[in-house]
Amino acid sequence: MKMTTLAQLVGIGTGALYLEFESKSSLVEELLRDGTRVMAQDVARRLSMGKHDPTKLSDVYLVGAEVLFADPFYTAAFLDPDGVLGDAVASMHQDRYKTRHDGLRDYLHELSEAGLLKEGVDLEGLALTMSSYTIGLLTAARILGPISAEHLRASLITMADLLGGLERIPSAHVEVPEAYSQMLNRLTKENLDD
Repeated sequence: MKMTTLAQLVGIGTGALYLEFESKSSLVEELLRDGTRVMAQDVARRLSMGKHDPTKLSDVYLVGAEVLFADPFYTAAFLDPDGVLGDAVASMHQDRYKTRHDGLRDYLHELSEAGLLKEGVDLEGLALTMSSYTIGLLTAARILGPISAEHLRASLITMADLLGGLERIPSAHVEVPEAYSQMLNRLTKENLDD
């Protein structure tokens, strides 16, 4: 995608883009940061509406997938590995993935301590599985060939279903784990501070 096309998409002149951003990659990086922040806020908003249970890992995952699919820019990162987004995702700092993995691990530990996951679930293994799945999806089209939006959606829904099999229904009301809020806040803050 050319800077001219990007300028048209956001409704400003190409010259203004070059004044604000030194390159296409710096612009894409900023769009990805801002998109992640907005998506984290949208996940929190949707989970607070009562349709989904924010104490269920599968519901949180499913809402995250819905939010992803509502954003064509982010969906392109999964579907177009040779495009500008695929290149940006491939070149991201590994610290970003490690930070998100650590937050996910903390969240899973808190779910387990609240009795929301079945006994015997290997939390470190689950965190690695979930992180590896996401990283794998980001590279799947590059390695396996084109992926349709329908296949990506089906894959994410299947993952949510698999996660649901690890959940345990609590015997009493359980508050939303603090690590969930911290994870969303970390995503929001990380994308403001970068």
